[in-house]
Amino acid sequence: MRAFRAGELLTKAKDGVPHGTWAVWLERNCKLPERTAQRYMRMHTKRGEIEAKMKSANVADITIRQAELLIAPASKSSAAKSAPAVIGAEPKQFGGNDVESVVQTAEDKHLKALQDLKRTDHVKAKAVANAFVKRLQEIELL
Repeated sequence: MRAFRAGELLTKAKDGVPHGTWAVWLERNCKLPERTAQRYMRMHTKRGEIEAKMKSANVADITIRQAELLIAPASKSSAAKSAPAVIGAEPKQFGGNDVESVVQTAEDKHLKALQDLKRTDHVKAKAVANAFVKRLQEIELL
């Protein structure tokens, strides 16, 4: 999984920037949403735990979301309990990619767009975010 290597590089970079300047450095140098960078760095720091829990599966064959389920805190026990079944299951495909990866990519793009909009029009960004939350509620995902 490329997230491990990206997380390693991001962790090294974060260690090398002055305290309080990480978000600015990240925006200037990576054009990567901070949340995505955090997820990659967590994959790097928890790699050993992820690999240990996977047993015979190949770590390169899982999605970031599946890896996150493996290292979910005990408070998320229902998600953590379902992780082994997810790893062994054949992921649903969407245009050659598993659905979770497609959703995560779309989520990252939308969050970045909202952050950009917030810089220029905070009120409009909030309205767009609220409309999205309402749509999620309408389909009973929130």
